[in-house]
Amino acid sequence: MALLHWYILPMGIELEFDMTVLENFSYFVAIVEKAMTIQSHSISDLALLKQLIIKFLEGYEEYYVGNDPEKNLRCCLCIFQLIHITTHIRWYGSVRLGSQATVERAIGELGHKIHSKKEPFANLANIMIEHELIKLLQLYYPELIPEPTGKSTIPDLGRLMQPLELKRNDWNSPSGHLSAIKQYLVAVNCFADTREIDVQSWNIQCFGKLKMKNQQTLQSRYSNLQSSIKATRYSRWFEATKPNAQLGEIFGEAIAFYSVEYESHIKLMVVYIPLEQLIEPLQTVICGKWSIPTQLAATETIHIKNLVGIWEAESQNIYVLRKHPGLLDLSPAESGAVSTSDLDEN
Repeated sequence: MALLHWYILPMGIELEFDMTVLENFSYFVAIVEKAMTIQSHSISDLALLKQLIIKFLEGYEEYYVGNDPEKNLRCCLCIFQLIHITTHIRWYGSVRLGSQATVERAIGELGHKIHSKKEPFANLANIMIEHELIKLLQLYYPELIPEPTGKSTIPDLGRLMQPLELKRNDWNSPSGHLSAIKQYLVAVNCFADTREIDVQSWNIQCFGKLKMKNQQTLQSRYSNLQSSIKATRYSRWFEATKPNAQLGEIFGEAIAFYSVEYESHIKLMVVYIPLEQLIEPLQTVICGKWSIPTQLAATETIHIKNLVGIWEAESQNIYVLRKHPGLLDLSPAESGAVSTSDLDEN
């Protein structure tokens, strides 16, 4: 899934593969993404998806078969069954809710819980029996069924964590963090001009991490510098919406977070290096280049939507790796998150 959703298309672009072939493959990636996302679809949405499937199948036949009868074996039945996806969605909903997807999810969930190397099948049997016993108990005692947690309609600003000492050099330099925050406050009409801003009256705190509403933690360069352990993976890149209801997304690398209090207002801010020159060379592919390190920007944490990954090619092109939408519908067990109790052998 990672190769399909993230890497094949960017790697193909960098290796200068035939763009017509890559473009046709990008249709397939977009089809899989739409089919595996649990969401409502209008008739017009399904019509557009069907047109995309037809476009992919016609391109597939043209590029891989053509007029050569000996290449007919490349026309696998599973490829042409894609045409039935829209009918499946209209009748049954997302493909993720179909029988095969349900079985695969169950296998993945159980697989993460098997930790016995000596007797893995006995471990698996115990897990399955435990699941069925829980279901039976919930039938007899409905009060044991956990209450569904409703989504709050109140906007969540997030929670800043890891208080840090304010770095005066980064804060007060002409192109520093203060300058980026000032420019943002003027852009969203909090102030008419940067000269009106009296920083001396501000109450400012610096932080290294942001706990978002979806319970993910966005790190920053400041937080990574504080760690004595060299990490193999970082989570300081994010996707955000533009302020003032502007269309489009912002992608950036978080440098530091600030709580700025002024005139009875509190703003939770992130200072970041923006990804610029954004283009979408193919469907599902977002590419850009980092701005110069001294060209910082700022936005409010309420605009941050999600964590993203990046892949930096030798050409200095930066490819944005978004999480597959289907991952949002997985339970903690299905996504691979295991509790400490699961680590004990059954």
